[in-house]
Amino acid sequence: MPAKDGGPSARLGLCFRLDHAELRDATADTPATAARLMLADLPDASRYGTVNLNGDRITDFAERPAQGQGGTINAGIYALDKRILERCPKIGSLERDVLPALAQEGALRGTRGQGYFIDIGIPEDLERARHDLPAIMHRPALFLDRDGVLNHDHGYVGSRDHFDWIDGALDAIKLATDLGWHVFIVTNQSGIARGLYSEQDARDLLSWVSDQARLHGGTIDDWRYCPYHPEGTVPEYRRASDWRKPGPGMITSLIDDWQLTPGHCIMVGDQETDAAAAEAAGIRSALFRGGNLRAFVEPLLKGK
Repeated sequence: MPAKDGGPSARLGLCFRLDHAELRDATADTPATAARLMLADLPDASRYGTVNLNGDRITDFAERPAQGQGGTINAGIYALDKRILERCPKIGSLERDVLPALAQEGALRGTRGQGYFIDIGIPEDLERARHDLPAIMHRPALFLDRDGVLNHDHGYVGSRDHFDWIDGALDAIKLATDLGWHVFIVTNQSGIARGLYSEQDARDLLSWVSDQARLHGGTIDDWRYCPYHPEGTVPEYRRASDWRKPGPGMITSLIDDWQLTPGHCIMVGDQETDAAAAEAAGIRSALFRGGNLRAFVEPLLKGK
């Protein structure tokens, strides 16, 4: 809601297209900071109180500017250190009682978001949101195989000590994130069926891969893996599955769960089975034969 004075205001009912990894990573790089706010630069900030900055440090909160005057506002998305709980009054406001005090102490910082922003606090913007959001929420999606695309395929990689990143892989994920694409991993993991590592090992490794991508400024939104193989040595995993590429199951699961438009998706793999899975799921594919992954995916993402 609009601020009635110079204090920061919480946003109720907004849409802000942004990369949360950027906010988290900036917070991790400034451990002395008690709170970091996502900020938005508006050409007309007259509905809101604004923030004053020295670099990325928020020095104070200002009154609303005049009609038609631009400014930087608090977008209402925060990364808070848990020690801030000690500062919160039993009855009070985070925006009016806590954040201004942190700004005075030099413990409050901001990160500017660059994406689409709308606050539906007035009827005109609510109507505009109803028109804009269907297109904005249906983002394109990049599906990535793991072994041979994100990491060198040394054979049944089941732990981080055997995980060897492909050149440009982290940069490719960051580029896709920056361009507004979802990023998903879909990977056959027959090493589980062969008893070489467990499902928990596979999940732990994929979680670590996602963490590394986030620390590099990118986001892996979700993943699917197939633990089954018809010739597996572990009985519970010895069977055929349409999740195992060239079957489309992993891809269609993500399309359904994330409500994706197949025509706005692309699969990057290194095997013909990846391409076959993509075709069966109704999405485009491209085979990566080595080199720098970012250089490979950039023209795909930019439609060149």
